[in-house]
Amino acid sequence: MPDSSKPIDPDIPADPPRDRPSFLARPLTAALAAALLAVGLYASSTTYEFVYDDIQIINDTRLDSTAFALQLWTAPWWDQSTTLAVSRPLTTLTFWSQVQLHGRQPWAYHAVNVTLYAILSALIAWLAWTWLRQPLAAWIAGLLFAAHPIHVEAVANVVGRAEVLAALFIVTGIALWLRWRDHWTWPRAAVIGLCVLLAGLSKEHGYLLAIMLPLIELAQRRALGKPILARPWPWKPALMFLTVALIAGAQRAAISPGPMVDVDPSVAALDNPLVGADPDQRLATPFKLLGRATQLLAVPFNQSPDYSPRMLMPTDRWTDPSVLLGAAAIAAWLVSSWWCWRRRSILLGLWLCLPLAWAVPSNTLVLIGTIFGERLLFTLSIFLTLLAAALAASSQLALRTSRLAIATIAVLAFAGLTIQYSAVWRDNIELTGYITKWHPDSARFQAYRAELEVHSAAMLPDHDRLQQMQIGDERARFALKLWPRQSRAYNVLGEIARQQGDDVKARRYYAMAQRWTRGVDADHEMSPLIRDQPAYQYLVAHTAAIEAQLTSTPDDRHLKTQLAANYMMLTRYADAIALYEQLVTPDETNIDLLNAYLNTLSLTNDQQRALQICLQLMDLVPERWDLLTESAMLAIATQGATAQARQWIDRAIELNPDAPGPRAGLGMWYQANDQPDRAAAFRIALDLYDLDDPSRYEYQLRLAQTRDSDATDW
Repeated sequence: MPDSSKPIDPDIPADPPRDRPSFLARPLTAALAAALLAVGLYASSTTYEFVYDDIQIINDTRLDSTAFALQLWTAPWWDQSTTLAVSRPLTTLTFWSQVQLHGRQPWAYHAVNVTLYAILSALIAWLAWTWLRQPLAAWIAGLLFAAHPIHVEAVANVVGRAEVLAALFIVTGIALWLRWRDHWTWPRAAVIGLCVLLAGLSKEHGYLLAIMLPLIELAQRRALGKPILARPWPWKPALMFLTVALIAGAQRAAISPGPMVDVDPSVAALDNPLVGADPDQRLATPFKLLGRATQLLAVPFNQSPDYSPRMLMPTDRWTDPSVLLGAAAIAAWLVSSWWCWRRRSILLGLWLCLPLAWAVPSNTLVLIGTIFGERLLFTLSIFLTLLAAALAASSQLALRTSRLAIATIAVLAFAGLTIQYSAVWRDNIELTGYITKWHPDSARFQAYRAELEVHSAAMLPDHDRLQQMQIGDERARFALKLWPRQSRAYNVLGEIARQQGDDVKARRYYAMAQRWTRGVDADHEMSPLIRDQPAYQYLVAHTAAIEAQLTSTPDDRHLKTQLAANYMMLTRYADAIALYEQLVTPDETNIDLLNAYLNTLSLTNDQQRALQICLQLMDLVPERWDLLTESAMLAIATQGATAQARQWIDRAIELNPDAPGPRAGLGMWYQANDQPDRAAAFRIALDLYDLDDPSRYEYQLRLAQTRDSDATDW
């Protein structure tokens, strides 16, 4: 007897009834084949090292503590997180368990990733059978998903486990919903709620399952020809979703910020270039990203683990090919959804889930993280794979044969690309070498490669060491030319200057590194003194001695001033600011104290307070061109291009016409007013800057952005 509870879709008709399905027609067979293919493609990854983000996540010292099994539920994902509530406790629990069981042996972590991915690939085949009721669709979906190269980053990179775990529970939840939707019991509703909770605890977007399931239910009712609001209503799982929402809200509210409280918690432009973008770019760039995503999912070539600035920049050009492709993808989605609605197609649920699987993880609606990454396409690929399998399992024999041939070729081609790209993740040298060769515009990985080169130089003979340091220096400078608003490249140049004995230059580079430190970037070494050096140890001891003295003489301004200066050198900026706030009064006349406070505020990007201190200093020394320049730049950043800011800049140029700072400030003023003279002002500033001045890179970027903007306007 046919199953009357299943919709009869004219596009995907059921196979002729069989008394006993053949071995190949069984969903278990397709699931097993998908799992075996996944293991075969990624088995070699068990020989890989920890790379990229793995190093920080797996080497997190919190994982060594047995007590952390309880603490991790309210702990941030990154050890050095700021107040940003990024937490993936279930994924962290798996890492903690492995550290406790066998330490930090890379092969074991990669083996777990491969196993989870094999299970997921099998579940995709099972879901295709449950949803589409086609053995052929189950085979195509399972094999296509297992072989797709877009999944390499999530599987070969250990921290990608968060994506795989979240997808596991999403797929399980959908498959169980489709099986149980006609008869809800409290245990079944509890299992569905648990899937939503575990998916969200694996990675934040997993909570979207609670929205996907009602959309799938709507689509199923439409396909069956039932009224959308007809009874029975799934109120039991709805109550479970509400319970999960309360639990998730409480868990996220309880997340404790990491120790890096000195750092600006905002998202870095290196991670999400839409930070600071104008409204036109905010509108057009999501189309560009969707176009790139469409290309990677359909024809995955020229892959990269990095899409930081210069790799995928914001745009306001609607004629950009990627923007047009993104617009075409949206048009195709609208037409297909409408068509499925009219035809009462079972595929409607898949189409309705696509926007959720893309729009939220892409971080273009709310700027909370990385703007684009291949791992962010992981969940989206599930639904697209199922759609591709459904189309390949077409009812018309001739059409089915051609589509089956295309699917077979796609699986074979994808498998080859997966094997090739997976090898790139073998170790950091291989990874950074691949990116800097094939994606030289990756500012992030140029800096990362420079860091590796400088660190490896310490193990070389003197002649080779100097040569390697020179290579690292050139690469770090190239990274800053690509994108100067990053900390790693400045840290590399600071380390090179320190090893060359130029502590003054080293401090300037370290200061610039601190300026562009955001969020999880705060884990990089910010101190201008290396922690294992005697000078650093002396500074720590001297600071502790002053703190002890202050307990007996808490009102000693001299000791407080000295302690604040030490905190500055130790990069304990929050402690330094707290002391300066005690010391600096509205009528303060100590110029040295005000200068020290201003330097601290500049490093922490507290622009409003820094402007106030600048104004206090200008009351005391009104003819200092550097103060006039800094006040103007701070005013432009906080208040816009005011007439007062222009007066300060003009006066600074009069006082010191050969200084680059006032000319750069003039360029910023023109830029804020969108005036054509901005490029000329930046060019003059660059000519005046010393080639080794760290600030030069920032104005090179501003000049390049001005040229790009002028070219677009033209």
